[in-house]
Amino acid sequence: MNPARSIREESELQREPAARPTRRTGRLVCLLTAFHAQLSLARVLIRQLALEMPDIAFTLADGPRVNVIWVCGYEAGAAELVTRLRRMHPSATLVVSGRPPLWLWAPEVLAAGVDHACLWPLDYARLSHALHQAHA
Repeated sequence: MNPARSIREESELQREPAARPTRRTGRLVCLLTAFHAQLSLARVLIRQLALEMPDIAFTLADGPRVNVIWVCGYEAGAAELVTRLRRMHPSATLVVSGRPPLWLWAPEVLAAGVDHACLWPLDYARLSHALHQAHA
């Protein structure tokens, strides 16, 4: 992040890369964790994401093969979920998206170990880039 720009001007923030091992083999497996999502809506989203990003296996089920996590619909003050996900998946790429303003919630998720904090809605190209970044 350019220090001359304020957090209010950013649509996506990322923390400095951590010295964590990464799993760079095989297909990416992305755990989708959504706030206030109904299971049926989450399944529809997964089907749409699979069409847009066929190289990523999206899932609602946590497991040992998960190497990317997307927390969709983050709300300020819920950093404990992010902290728990980071502890459970120390080598995973962790992406969080939430509604504007970014400056309201991004610092807390970055401090909790998120790799990317993005505004929602976000286009599929930017989402794909964030999900793939640590696995290039």
